[in-house]
Amino acid sequence: LCACGPEVTDLPQPTQAGASATTAPSNTKSPAATDEPAPTAKPAVADVPYRIAVLSDMTTRNVWDSFGPGASTWNSVVQNAYYPTLYGQSVKRFDLVAFLAADWAATPVQEGDFWVSTVPIRPGVYWSDGTEVTAEDAAWTANMALQFQLGGNWGYVDAGLDHAEALDKYTVKYYYAAQPGLAQHEYGTLLGPIVSKPYWEPKLADALGLLAGLSGLDPAGDEYQAKLAEAQGMLSALPSDGEPLLGPYN
Repeated sequence: LCACGPEVTDLPQPTQAGASATTAPSNTKSPAATDEPAPTAKPAVADVPYRIAVLSDMTTRNVWDSFGPGASTWNSVVQNAYYPTLYGQSVKRFDLVAFLAADWAATPVQEGDFWVSTVPIRPGVYWSDGTEVTAEDAAWTANMALQFQLGGNWGYVDAGLDHAEALDKYTVKYYYAAQPGLAQHEYGTLLGPIVSKPYWEPKLADALGLLAGLSGLDPAGDEYQAKLAEAQGMLSALPSDGEPLLGPYN
């Protein structure tokens, strides 16, 4: 039977050793080996600081001022990363991302006259002075912002927070006078900056003394407002030399 297909041709046969292969002359010498040059030692390079430029100098290094009446774009660009928050926000969708928090905050529930939520804090997070960040820092910071009625980027007042409490070293509890919404709790209180209580508490003694003088005064009266402004001014003017910070730029 005949089948259609390509014509088969004879393939070249392998050359037998020595039959037609050309042998190199026996007196051919390999190129002489040359010595590799010794590597040149690289000159020592001095450390060069990494500098980032902004269009304006900072106007304050006092955290109470920089998040309050002294808030500015340029202060926040440099200083926002100095202070921990319980949560941050993702870049694309602004989802809450745990930072200092060890888990999700409990959904606010009514407890007596208040709506409350607890947040667990991660152990083993330290300020730049080696002291541990605790629930005491978180609760105390919120309570100070409330007592001094700090506005601006101190969102605790605007969130409707009544007070905060450290239940133990790693659990903070927030109390609201009314049921908080998403903007008040998750995207308000839980994004608030936290400072070192051991560092700031003794510094605030005189300013807190002025606040004590507000007792019995009408909050809408001129005397109350004048004393409050004086206490806030004293707070904003406190030096912050040696303040413990947290983050990559401290």
